[in-house]
Amino acid sequence: MRLQTFYNAKLNNQTIDYGIEAIAADKELATHIQEVLIWLKFLDPPADGKFGPISSSRLRRKPTCHYAAKALPL
Repeated sequence: MRLQTFYNAKLNNQTIDYGIEAIAADKELATHIQEVLIWLKFLDPPADGKFGPISSSRLRRKPTCHYAAKALPL
């Protein structure tokens, strides 16, 4: 799964319930989220697809800029 799936659901007024455990189990999604977090300077590279405590804590941060709010569908 990729972040685009969440964007599409949001556009169609749908929600996808996907917790941290599900993200950690989905290497493609975990990597994509890490790539966005790295782009936002919330996480240091590389994006390895291992969604552990550091990636989780960075994802839980409140978006502090316009780009973060647009990039992460929280």
